[in-house]
Amino acid sequence: MIDFTETRLSGDAVFEGRLLAVHRDRVRLPDGRESVREYMVHRNAAVAIPLLDEQIVLMVRQYRYAIGQHTLEFPAGKIDDGESPAQAASRELREETGYLSDDLQTLFQLRLPVAYATATASIFLARKLRFVGHIGEPGEFVEPIALTIAEALQKIGTGEICDMKDVVGLLALTGRTDFSRRGPAGR
Repeated sequence: MIDFTETRLSGDAVFEGRLLAVHRDRVRLPDGRESVREYMVHRNAAVAIPLLDEQIVLMVRQYRYAIGQHTLEFPAGKIDDGESPAQAASRELREETGYLSDDLQTLFQLRLPVAYATATASIFLARKLRFVGHIGEPGEFVEPIALTIAEALQKIGTGEICDMKDVVGLLALTGRTDFSRRGPAGR
């Protein structure tokens, strides 16, 4: 196997915000030439795929400013300091839908755009849901929506479901792409 590793020579954070930082590094390429790599450093995230039953998923509708549209997504968010991915998935599920899961199973990890970002999303299947009350998060406006898996797959085609974590999560549920040893729907 050929080693195409690039070596960092120098670098700077060119932007640091509340959500992410942008870095620009000078690197040595495998052929000895130099180049520049720009990438985002972002906190890792956790995603809950809530199943109300074997054919109905719970998603949240929200407005995404960066793309200027409403989307349907699974409950998700950044992992806070001192929090495990499973704790973050449970917290996000509660904040965004009002549900807790008595059966939270790890499905897989997904690297967010590897060409320009450092973050990983831990994807969990949330079963045996019980409604405990919506607590919300200040400044976050979401509407829980229950869909059959078939309806959700159709919404990929319309662009209402367009984020990679949600598309891959739905495909994993259908068994079209098996990322776990458990098979479709975590079985």
